[in-house]
Amino acid sequence: YLQHFVFMLLMLFRLWFCSLCWSDPHLYYFVNETKTWTDAQLYCRDHYTDLATVDGVQDEKPLVGAVTGGYSQAWIGLHEVQSSWLWSDGSDSNYTNWAAGKPQLSVQQKLCGAVYTQSGEWSNEGCSGTLPFILSRQLNQCEQNRLVKRPGG
Repeated sequence: YLQHFVFMLLMLFRLWFCSLCWSDPHLYYFVNETKTWTDAQLYCRDHYTDLATVDGVQDEKPLVGAVTGGYSQAWIGLHEVQSSWLWSDGSDSNYTNWAAGKPQLSVQQKLCGAVYTQSGEWSNEGCSGTLPFILSRQLNQCEQNRLVKRPGG
């Protein structure tokens, strides 16, 4: 009975630990369809979670590594709101990786964030333009522990 009790206690601890679900690394997916930023956001929310969020330099390589098809830019989740840049999920963009001379403000059109797929630097583009896009989902700690690294990844 003691072994059974210890086993159950460990299982309950694991469930509790996993329920904390703090997140850090992102899983990025490239969608090889061109859409406006708003349509890309809707697609991501309908099928996955949201447009890509980048929390730090550690996310840049996986972000651009997800892109296929030879595109030079892809939408990410940044968008301009009253001269500030927010992520699609509503969080602040504390980390930035703007290309030289970016972002540029425009009073004529709403601006959204895109990533240059070769450098990983960010650009701002008119949201009504069409680009392929990258979506992301954060992995909780338990998913991170189960994640098996691929060779070379």
